[in-house]
Amino acid sequence: MERKKKVVPSVSDIFDLSKKMEPITIRSGAVMGRQVPDDDLFLRPHTSRRPGGLDYVHKYVEEEERLLLTGHKTAVPSLVHRELCEMEDMTSIGSTPNLADVDQDDLQVFDQFNFTPVKSNLPIEELRMRIVQMVETNQVLVVVGATGCGKTTKLPQFILDRHAQMRKKCNIIVTQPRKIAAISVANRVCAERNWTLSTIVGYQVGLDNQTSPSTRLTYCTTGVLREKLVRERNMMAYTHVIIDEIHERDLDTDFLMLIVRKLLRSNSRTVKVILMSATIEPSHFAKYFSLPLGDILVPAPVLEIQQHTPFKVDEYFIEKLSPLGNIPRFEVEDPFIHEQTYDLAVKLIMHFDKMDKDAFEFEYNRKPTMQDNYKKDVLVFLPGIHEIESMHELLDKKKTEHGYLWHLLPLHSTITRVQQSKVFIAAAEGYRKIILSTNIAESSITVVDIVYVIDFCLTKHLVCDPLTNFTSLKLSWAAHSNCKQRAGRTGRTNPGRVYRMVPESFYETVLIYEAPPEMTRCPLTTTVLKAKQLKMGGPEAILAYALDPPDLGRLESTILILKEAGALLMTSEGNPSKYDGDLTFLGTVMSNLPLDIHLSKMIVLGNVFSILDDCIVMAAWMTVRNVFCNDFHDRLGPYASKISFSGGSNSDCIVYLHVFRTFTELERTNYFKTSNDSAKAWCKRNFLNLKAMQEAKELVEELRKRLRNLGVYDVAAEGRPNWDSSLLPLVRKVVIAGALYPNYFIRGALGGQVDESKAVKTLSGKDPFTTVYVQGLSPEQPGELYAKVFKDIFETYAGVVSNVSFDGSSKVYIEFKRENIKDLPGRISYPVYRSVKMRQLRIPIEIPILNPTEAKERAEKFGIDSSERHLSLGKLEENPLSNLPAEIEFIPSFIFDPNKFWIHTKTVKNLNIYQRQLNTPGNTFSLSHMPKIGDIYAAPYPQNSGTLYRAQLSYINKDNRAYATVLFIDYGNVDDSMPVKYLCEIGPEIENLKSLIQVPPLAMECSLMGIGPSPLTNKNGVWSKQAVTRFHNLMNGKMKGYVFSVVDGVVSLTVKPLGKDLSINDLLIEENIAIKIDESYRSKLSNSLRMSSQTSRNMLQLTKENPKEEPCRQIIVSDSNLRRVENYVQPPSRNECRSVLRLKGPSSPLEMNVYGSTRVSSGKEISMELDSVNSVLLDSNPEDPHERLLVAGFVASNASGTRLKLGHTTLMPNIPGLSALMCLLFAPSVELRQSRDRRRYTGALCGLGYDEQHKEALFPENDMEIIFDSVITLDDMQLVNKIRYWMSQPLLTVPGDDMCDATPAQVLKSQIKVHEHITSLLNSFRHSQEVEPFSASYQWHRFKEDDLLVPDVIEERSPFRPHCGLLLSE
Repeated sequence: MERKKKVVPSVSDIFDLSKKMEPITIRSGAVMGRQVPDDDLFLRPHTSRRPGGLDYVHKYVEEEERLLLTGHKTAVPSLVHRELCEMEDMTSIGSTPNLADVDQDDLQVFDQFNFTPVKSNLPIEELRMRIVQMVETNQVLVVVGATGCGKTTKLPQFILDRHAQMRKKCNIIVTQPRKIAAISVANRVCAERNWTLSTIVGYQVGLDNQTSPSTRLTYCTTGVLREKLVRERNMMAYTHVIIDEIHERDLDTDFLMLIVRKLLRSNSRTVKVILMSATIEPSHFAKYFSLPLGDILVPAPVLEIQQHTPFKVDEYFIEKLSPLGNIPRFEVEDPFIHEQTYDLAVKLIMHFDKMDKDAFEFEYNRKPTMQDNYKKDVLVFLPGIHEIESMHELLDKKKTEHGYLWHLLPLHSTITRVQQSKVFIAAAEGYRKIILSTNIAESSITVVDIVYVIDFCLTKHLVCDPLTNFTSLKLSWAAHSNCKQRAGRTGRTNPGRVYRMVPESFYETVLIYEAPPEMTRCPLTTTVLKAKQLKMGGPEAILAYALDPPDLGRLESTILILKEAGALLMTSEGNPSKYDGDLTFLGTVMSNLPLDIHLSKMIVLGNVFSILDDCIVMAAWMTVRNVFCNDFHDRLGPYASKISFSGGSNSDCIVYLHVFRTFTELERTNYFKTSNDSAKAWCKRNFLNLKAMQEAKELVEELRKRLRNLGVYDVAAEGRPNWDSSLLPLVRKVVIAGALYPNYFIRGALGGQVDESKAVKTLSGKDPFTTVYVQGLSPEQPGELYAKVFKDIFETYAGVVSNVSFDGSSKVYIEFKRENIKDLPGRISYPVYRSVKMRQLRIPIEIPILNPTEAKERAEKFGIDSSERHLSLGKLEENPLSNLPAEIEFIPSFIFDPNKFWIHTKTVKNLNIYQRQLNTPGNTFSLSHMPKIGDIYAAPYPQNSGTLYRAQLSYINKDNRAYATVLFIDYGNVDDSMPVKYLCEIGPEIENLKSLIQVPPLAMECSLMGIGPSPLTNKNGVWSKQAVTRFHNLMNGKMKGYVFSVVDGVVSLTVKPLGKDLSINDLLIEENIAIKIDESYRSKLSNSLRMSSQTSRNMLQLTKENPKEEPCRQIIVSDSNLRRVENYVQPPSRNECRSVLRLKGPSSPLEMNVYGSTRVSSGKEISMELDSVNSVLLDSNPEDPHERLLVAGFVASNASGTRLKLGHTTLMPNIPGLSALMCLLFAPSVELRQSRDRRRYTGALCGLGYDEQHKEALFPENDMEIIFDSVITLDDMQLVNKIRYWMSQPLLTVPGDDMCDATPAQVLKSQIKVHEHITSLLNSFRHSQEVEPFSASYQWHRFKEDDLLVPDVIEERSPFRPHCGLLLSE
């Protein structure tokens, strides 16, 4: 197909969609998530459209075997790209030329080192000569030997020693699946032979290249060798290629074997290949590497190294544990841990005490003492962190109840290194060490002295759903090879026992021998891109030669995903193709970076949007696992740390950016060297993994170097665009959204929005922004008796509790002091977030309770009347603000922002009198006890002034209890670093100060009614400095306030300067500093009650006369006044109680649901990863119906496909129309929708477009129906197309070349244009519009060609082609 391109006078003409142009036929292709009824799901009608299976493999394999037996070599293209040659610096292994060119001088390297063999006691030593002979006489050798036999360290030395002895050319490369293994093995070999690293032996992992011209044995990661062979397309630089750990069957290893096998059969037939593994069925690999012998193909020879276990290991199955309890039923199709299985495992561990004691007495003929350390260590294999937590909880309960001397040690990749290291430390005298581990202890970590292994025979595999393309960690029965590896953890220093928690017959007949290879179950995007780089045929033709080829349907889905991401064109060499597409420059970048394709795309977009380095950092840190650590002793700590680093961004990606910037700044300023703080201690305090952070920093440097070789780097030039500080946070999120398309999830008017009135009713009239609830308390129990227990639990984990209340139902309401922090913008108090997080982390809310009769008697003794059901314990005294008139005159006292300021009314006459009383010469103050939160004290302001003011204690620093936060109640100022020793008790020693304790605050807290911060001035939803400064200037002198409501002691009002008609509220809106927002439901209710009564006092009287209105009473009365009514009674002790009640929750009615935007994600239940900063997703603007967009870095599905879990999430700002704009900007294709009267756009269908011949969607799973809730105009579409045009310019390639030749000047021009147009697009305010659902769901090609407004230029090779407009009626 010939590409057509029109010549136009200027770029602006391309986007002028108002011009009527000659229609052409093209492939056509924000946001409202909605639940789809069953009959609307695409899966049934569309799954048969994409054929699967492995039939495609046969024609390729048969042809290869025919050519092999007839003596033909498979053609291998040579390298064609100059630019990729320049990447040699990144991926080369030493300085080793093609061995055909090596002369005798290169053999002199053998004279520089001692090659006297070093003998060892390893089993492989007995086979030294046999191994050498088999390697010399065979082109391929498969070596099988158990872990610890010496094959990884010794076999390459045998070959090296032999070649040194024979003075033959030699260059060996050995691959390892993990970096740490490659480095440690290279160091171990050097230590054994007394060689210096990077001389004769070296390693390379990523850009860490410890090799030299002398290196003849290189250990490297699988990916390093794969990159080199993809580039060179031959193996002639090496004499021996050794691929280790092939039993793991990961994608990299299988693809490397595919390349090695293809080259071995074509242009590298002199190279020796050795495949090594610990536990495999070798015949599969031997047959895969068959070589011709006459007219048949002969499998490669296999050498097995026998491992003699020094100690006997006995194996038992679950049926042997029947004396301990009932054996559950096991189902083949339902892998999980039954409660009875947990119970048996716990009882077994309890029984080990008796077993070890009896064994000791039998051997030594005496009873053991604590000093004998007779208790043997236990290693329990569990499939995941949740199962570890369940087992830990059960064991901990038994430990507490019966006093077992156990060290319970979780072992999981996400826990801190300090906690991981504890598994290697011997247990204290008399204690037993019990390690609860995932498969990390199978091979990655070796713990000595393990005697008992308990194996639940389960594992979790990463699986890609062929229908949805979502991945999931699928719980499945472990393979025999895994179970044998686990059994090998014991029997090393003592006789051991293995308990498999499945029946023996089940183990033998159900559990497979080996785990399924990743090639058949994992995402193939990177593998397909690597296959494209080989230039040996299409992906289908390459992957057909894999040891276990992928299903054809999965391959087609992968091609569509890559086309959607911009990595492949829709055509291959100009022709449409289902299983192929030309590689774009974006695809070239993706294939050359060790990242997920979406993270590579983030970097490329970051360059276009002039934030390249930010995106490199975010991509690198999102790639490295476990930067944040879990802590079993402080479960909420990691969440709090992420919140503190979020900076109000609601983005996991930006959290990583802030951590990086903070840490590098501390290093740059030598903070860790000049202070008493170390990097290790700083990381521990912030729940960060120092090793993972160092790895992320190294990856950042590696990415910068790789990108520079690809021509992607910051253009340092005059005129380079710099983002305004107020817009930069939003631009980062725009790039994140562009990179992570189509993982979009929505809260909107048609789904996910919180109903604030229902939220208030759920909480019995309490403030949803400061209140949570738990459920499960029996109405027969007097809740007030246990109020202090609730208070103590929540103050331990969540924050300062101001009130615990009961309403006669099973609910208990926990109200917190209002605590808003800058890292969580919005009105919701931080303790509410922490409380919901408690539930997610399964932190128990357990209350020891008496039986109902005893509880009632105890309550009566304390004077608790259980018949009065609407009780509040710890409630604050009422404030007379309910008497506030409708209009007040005031003077500003203290201003924080327009929604938080304090005032003095003209009725405050005694302020100076009280101050003189407090500061009368001769007054003597003291502090007789530790101050209590909520009490009133005298405190100096400023701290060194000596002048005292009344201050309410708000918070005591938990890390340093010498400092506190106080509110100066008569002015509104806050001091968050007040030394506790500066606080003074007021009275009763000083007679004339007694009354000061009772006087209400003389400053009223206020908020401007009906306005909020404009997203155009601050994208994190907080007031900008510009807005606060302007408000300060306006609030000067006497003011008049018109009271709208009084809620929790905060007055909502409209403010006008005396003598002025225009309110400050309206003025801030006119100046685009603020926007109109609805008042909260409780505020509206307060206003309604105020309007229906002449005075608040009359209203209170009416409320008392009508008990049904009691919940409303709390809305008018201040709950944030000075002194607590100390009504908490001493709860019964645990010993007095007969049972422990575990309550459900905590919960908040503000918990927000989001729904998937793509067709395949619609209707599924959505949750966040527990370690996400957005794991607690609360709606801080429930009154705003506009869509809220959340994007995800990855989406995982449960096994049944009914639930999705989102990770690396970013919540976009609450800007009307933003979700729609993100879809229009980054969708590959868009088809607009219009209203019935054709006067406005109502939405768009976004996706990969449709096939011109059949008019069917190309990728229906990922199509999105976007319903506009804000006005999107033709001007907006023109701006979108301009941005897409300039985004594409630095990425364009010519046919036959996948490298971009854009000059720095051209890149700079694109950056300037993108900066200009995106600024215009984001700074435009969009009005709301009535939503109008589609009439024909998910149907493309709905309009006639005459209705389309087609851009003049459509670049066929553009990754962001312009969208067509749609004609509207005048």
